[in-house]
Amino acid sequence: PGADLQAKAPDMLAFFKEFYWPYQDNLLSQVRLIPLRELYFEPVNNSSYLAHGNKLFLYVLLGVGLVVLIFAVMNYISLTVAQAGFRAHEMGTRRLLGASRSNIFLKWILESTLFCAVAMLFGSSIAELFVPCASQLLGVKIAIWNDVTWPAAGWCLLAVVVLGVVSGFAPALLVSRYQPIDIVRGIFRRHTKTVYGQMLIVLQNVITIVLLAASITI
Repeated sequence: PGADLQAKAPDMLAFFKEFYWPYQDNLLSQVRLIPLRELYFEPVNNSSYLAHGNKLFLYVLLGVGLVVLIFAVMNYISLTVAQAGFRAHEMGTRRLLGASRSNIFLKWILESTLFCAVAMLFGSSIAELFVPCASQLLGVKIAIWNDVTWPAAGWCLLAVVVLGVVSGFAPALLVSRYQPIDIVRGIFRRHTKTVYGQMLIVLQNVITIVLLAASITI
């Protein structure tokens, strides 16, 4: 404790130049001290004796996963908004029976959060089945269920809540702000079909075209 190992690098370099032949023959010219927690992704760690990984490849996989997640959230919002027209009478009845706008809003948020929780369990179960393939692809042993810790479970729970709120916010806001008389007249259903549905379809098509163009360019 309190030792400055990096300050010893010049002394180590001088020692190696005196006693170690790669430094004597100028095959190596510097000494670096790398913490073990950083060694896995270090470019200098490219020997076959130690496990090593490619951080760029990991970022590419992370980017693909985020794109898939964004599309999943957009599809959920699109389908939920389309379904809102069919469930409009249910929400109108709830309002007539005394439910407030905040109750309707919270109900849709809870539904989307519960859906995200079920999807998380379902997706992690599928991921567990493909652990051997992923381990071979990344060149490292991966475990899904065996590596679950309390901090990891807390982050997963936070992610489920955030995704649930993000996915359910637009449909919940759309449904809760309409009055029961608008639902009875059919104004709500027409509006959801014409405006919100078209906006989501246009946005999804734009993202798809951009991704296809980028893929073809690469």
